[in-house]
Amino acid sequence: MMRMEMNVTLRCTRQCAWCVKLMHLKNVQRSDVTIEQARLFVEQLRVQQARMGRLKLMGGEPAIHPHLVELIDVFAEAKDVIGRISVQSSLNARSAPALRGKGGALKGKARWFAKTPTKKDHTPWLISPADLGVTGKYGIDKRCGVQEGCGFGFEKWGFTSCAIGGTLGRLLDVNPYSQRFFRRGIRDICKHCVFSLGPKLNLVVRKAAMRGEIVAPTPTFERALPRYMAEGGEVDFPVWSR
Repeated sequence: MMRMEMNVTLRCTRQCAWCVKLMHLKNVQRSDVTIEQARLFVEQLRVQQARMGRLKLMGGEPAIHPHLVELIDVFAEAKDVIGRISVQSSLNARSAPALRGKGGALKGKARWFAKTPTKKDHTPWLISPADLGVTGKYGIDKRCGVQEGCGFGFEKWGFTSCAIGGTLGRLLDVNPYSQRFFRRGIRDICKHCVFSLGPKLNLVVRKAAMRGEIVAPTPTFERALPRYMAEGGEVDFPVWSR
């Protein structure tokens, strides 16, 4: 079963340290997926005959997207290419009663997962294997843990090879987006991704960073962050439109 995580917005109500979407650094203001882009997403899956068994809508905080319900309506009508739909949010039923719960706007269309991030969820990850003199074996010819567990990705600029490919590409100033669904990672991005090391070595490296034995961010990301911050997370990559 293929999985897809769509960042419907890169705006958030929280600032969790080591967020894999970099929401603790900058909210990307012009990042909301539009209804038209949602339709283009569905059309392209049909053209490529690519069916997503699970589509998870994330962010940022998806609940602050002004047209979240309309987006879900588009996806719910595309049962030929989209299976289960879920929304992962940090808001619970009391915070978003109009969206979930009895009689909520999402009833029968999407499952709502309310998950409050914890320190365990966010650990150092801006660790470039290339900076450590190590070559990752996953992400290009073999699926990495992100592709296997979280799935492929989509943001308003297009498809990405994994759920965090957009974040890494925007940070490194390497265009990670395509108007076609694709599976292979981009070498200039994957070589700097700690998840390309595979599950065991990735865990070893990140734990070493938590103990202070590896300084994170590593030099590649240390150089990239000032530009990213100065630009407010905005990118010059073309926005997907007809």
